[in-house]
Amino acid sequence: MVLRFSMLWGTFTLTHFITLAIGLLLILGLYGLGRLLKDPCRKWVYFGFSLLGYGAIIYNLVMWHSPLEYLPLELCSFNAMILPIVVLSKNKVLGNCLLLWSLGAFIALIVNNGAANFDIFSWTFFWYYFPHVMEFGLPILLVRFGYIELKAKYIAATMGITLVLYTLVYFCNVGLNRYFVQNDIRDYKGDLIQVNYMFSICGKNEINPLVIFLHRFIPFNYWHMYLAAPVILLYLGSIYYVHYLVDKHKQKKLEDKSPVPNSEAK
Repeated sequence: MVLRFSMLWGTFTLTHFITLAIGLLLILGLYGLGRLLKDPCRKWVYFGFSLLGYGAIIYNLVMWHSPLEYLPLELCSFNAMILPIVVLSKNKVLGNCLLLWSLGAFIALIVNNGAANFDIFSWTFFWYYFPHVMEFGLPILLVRFGYIELKAKYIAATMGITLVLYTLVYFCNVGLNRYFVQNDIRDYKGDLIQVNYMFSICGKNEINPLVIFLHRFIPFNYWHMYLAAPVILLYLGSIYYVHYLVDKHKQKKLEDKSPVPNSEAK
């Protein structure tokens, strides 16, 4: 396979790989900046970058003249909405939710089928790519600089909140799609509008390979995404365990450096 640079983003193309590398460099740059700055300056810099997600939400609601089709009901949208709150408040429960939801942003950057035809110099690409980079990278930086306290006890809360959101969004999908059919509401291309927020429905026109793969094993809308639960638990468990080992190693180094109290003189 020959990789060629193109103005279109593409999936697993040279252009795609270059943008992923740029995203990684951007996150590393923000990490370096975070080490140079101290709070509150660092906090406000990260807060500014965290607002990119709100910009993307507003852009999609206004740009496509079809707000019901672009409601902020994706996992990345929930990430975008609470990310600035966590930066400012250091909320422990929401902060731990970000750790899981940032995985959605990472997948959106890698499995980018729905955005593959974007021109990389367009505003559409800008408001897709950079907010997703922030939604993936900033939670990692917030952990690194102590804005998010990782504790295994928050896994249950993270899974519970995510499940509640997923269930509510599924019923929103069902209700909206029924409304679109009954009122024959179409997009600018003349196609009947059908939404699939959080991939809770696998329709005949589904293009996301991960959703199609899961639906083969459980061919029922809503329930197919439950197959991702073991992977999510493994992912979260691995992250928390690695974080525990790193903290334990740091604590041991501090103990080794601490002076040994002198024994009483005989």
